[in-house]
Amino acid sequence: DLVSDHQYLVNINVTVCFEAHAPCDFTSPLFHKTFLPKMPCQWQTGFIEKDFSLAAFRTKYEIEPSALLYPVDIARLVKELGIGDAILDSPCSRLNGSYTPHSSRWNDLCGRVVNKPVLPNDTHCYIPLSCTSFKCCQDVTILSSTLESSIELDPCNFLLKIRIEKLTFEVQFEDFEWGKTQYFDLYGVLLMGFNIDNLYEDRKYMLNVNLTLSFEANGPVTSHHVIFD
Repeated sequence: DLVSDHQYLVNINVTVCFEAHAPCDFTSPLFHKTFLPKMPCQWQTGFIEKDFSLAAFRTKYEIEPSALLYPVDIARLVKELGIGDAILDSPCSRLNGSYTPHSSRWNDLCGRVVNKPVLPNDTHCYIPLSCTSFKCCQDVTILSSTLESSIELDPCNFLLKIRIEKLTFEVQFEDFEWGKTQYFDLYGVLLMGFNIDNLYEDRKYMLNVNLTLSFEANGPVTSHHVIFD
C-alpha cells in the first residue's frame, strides 16, 4: 500500500497443479511489480493534500509566481495533486474531433437545446444527436494541457453517467436525487457542480452545470465557467 503515491504495488502469480506431492505444471505471472491506482469511492473528494497551494508549490521549487511551468515541474505538480492516474492518455483537443465545427464554441448536433451560454475562449463543448449528453474540453494553462468532463443521461437504461477525464461514476435514475445541486471533482482541481431536473410531463431534462478550476485548496479559484444555466 503506497500511501503517499496513492497506489497499490501488486505481484500476483497463478500456479496450476494436478499432484499434491509433485511439482506443479506451470506458473504464470499476472502482475509483477504492477502499480494500480487508488480510485475514489465518492463523487467529491477535494484535494488529496487538504491544504495544497500552487503558490506554495512555486515557492518550494523556486518558480516565479507568473512563470510557465517546465515539463519537469508539471510532472511534479501532477504527482503532488495525485491526478496522474486519472488523466486521459490522449488529452482532448478543442481544435478537432467532436469540438469542431462550432458556433460560440458549441458544436451542437442536437439543435434543440436552448439557453446555451456563450462559452469562454478556453472551453469548447459538444452535444451529440441524442440530445441527452454533453462533454466539454477546457484548456488548463498551468498544466499545458486540457481536461475533459461530461454528463450523459441514458433514458433507455435509466442511467446517469458523470465523468471528468478517466474518473467516471454511474447512478441509476431511481437512486439519483433529482433537483438537488451535487458536486463531482477531479481531486479538487476541477469541480463540476450540477443540478438536473427530470421534467416528466415535458419529456425533457433541465440542467444547470458549472466547472470550477482551482489549484488552491483554500482559494482563490483559477476559473469558473457556467456551461448550462
